[in-house]
Amino acid sequence: MSKTICLWGDSIAAGFADKKQFGWFNRLALDFYQNTNQEHNFYNLGICGETTDRLISHLEPEIKRRNPDICLIEIGVNDSASIEQPENYWVPIEKFNNNLKRIYQTANFYCPNIYFLGLTPVNEELTNPILFSRKHWHNNKKGKKYNKIIKKVCFDKKINFVDLYDLLQNEDLADGLHPNEKGHEKIYAAVKKKLKIEL
Repeated sequence: MSKTICLWGDSIAAGFADKKQFGWFNRLALDFYQNTNQEHNFYNLGICGETTDRLISHLEPEIKRRNPDICLIEIGVNDSASIEQPENYWVPIEKFNNNLKRIYQTANFYCPNIYFLGLTPVNEELTNPILFSRKHWHNNKKGKKYNKIIKKVCFDKKINFVDLYDLLQNEDLADGLHPNEKGHEKIYAAVKKKLKIEL
C-alpha cells in the first residue's frame, strides 16, 4: 500500500549543499521509487532558515492538505544559533522545548507516525561566526544542548528519534554547518534504517 511521507525542517532538510542528489530526503525518495513496488508520495517541505517558531506558524495547514502517513521533522539548528552576540540564542532553550511539544501535538493530531531527527555537529573553525552570515554563530556545545532537548521530548512522548550528532565528522560538512554529499548519504542511511519497518 502506498504511503505519503512528508519532511519539515530547515536548510539541511531542504538538501542545501548537496549538489549531487539534493539531500538525504531526495535520496530516500529515489531509493523507494527505484527499489519498491509501491508508489509512495514524498514531499520535502524544508525551508532555509526555518526555526521552531516559524514551523509552528504553517505546519497545521500543510499537514492537513497532504494527510501524511509518516511525518519527518528535522529542526533546531537555527534555533540553537547565536544571533548578533555569541551568548544570545535565536530561540531560547525553554521556548524551544515548548515549541517542540507544540509541533508534536499538531503533527500527532493528523499523523500516526512521527519521527524527529536530531541536530548535526558543526566545524567550529568555520561557524564562529559562519562564513556566509557574520551575525550567526554555531558551536557544538549549544548544538548538543538543543539536541538533548529534542531527545528528551521524544523519550517523554514516545516519539521516534534519529540521533545524528555522532554520525557526521568535519569532512562530511560542506561549509562547517551544512552536510555535503557524503554527509547527506549518511543521514539518508540512518533514516532509511529507522523507517524500514514503516515502509
